Amino acid sequence: MSNENVIGTVLSDQETPTFETVRIKSKTGQDVSPGTLVKIPVPINGSVVSLIGRIKSAYEHNPHESPEDIKAARQNSLTISQIDVL
Repeated sequence: MSNENVIGTVLSDQETPTFETVRIKSKTGQDVSPGTLVKIPVPINGSVVSLIGRIKSAYEHNPHESPEDIKAARQNSLTISQIDVL
């Protein structure tokens, strides 16, 4: 039995991923706390290897300011987490 749970998607931008830091966009309803260990599957030469990371910090990105928009955004829960690669 596996206790693996997909918590989000790795973001690729001008800042990450690097050898030291990976950022992810969490799926709705997936809460992670700083210090949580995560496994990141990485395809290399036709096979998949796993990187182990630790959640360093997280923040919620909410571009909406009105109460109605905040409520709608919370229902869609956009959370970005930064992971230190171990």
